[in-house]
Amino acid sequence: MGLDGDIGCIINGAGLAMASMDMIKLAGGEPANFLDIGGGASPERVVRAFRTVLTDSKVSVVLVNIFAGINRCDWVAEGVVAAYRELGLKLPVVVRLAGTNVAEGQAIIRASGLPLISADTLSEAAAAAVAARPALAA
Repeated sequence: MGLDGDIGCIINGAGLAMASMDMIKLAGGEPANFLDIGGGASPERVVRAFRTVLTDSKVSVVLVNIFAGINRCDWVAEGVVAAYRELGLKLPVVVRLAGTNVAEGQAIIRASGLPLISADTLSEAAAAAVAARPALAA
């Protein structure tokens, strides 16, 4: 069962998931769900995570928040780019990367040419995800 919101979350670690959902709420949004990609996530695992999070029809924005230790930001970034292309995504995707190979991961996001929204901090990422939601129909 999902949550009541519309922001899907792809994260690593339960603590970061809870902090991310709290920050989304503080920014004025509501999380729809979250998926912990775990440690050592391959690009393929990230693509599967997108597929899973997007099974919730309420999701209108995806927030990817990774603090990489065991994970590598470059692999996560490759997975985000692959998911966007393979799944034909049209909804906004906010990406916050920190930790191992962060510069490489950020370079992959920038070089992709995709309309991915980058954020440097969790606070910025949550605010960007809330701001990226489509206007609610009256």
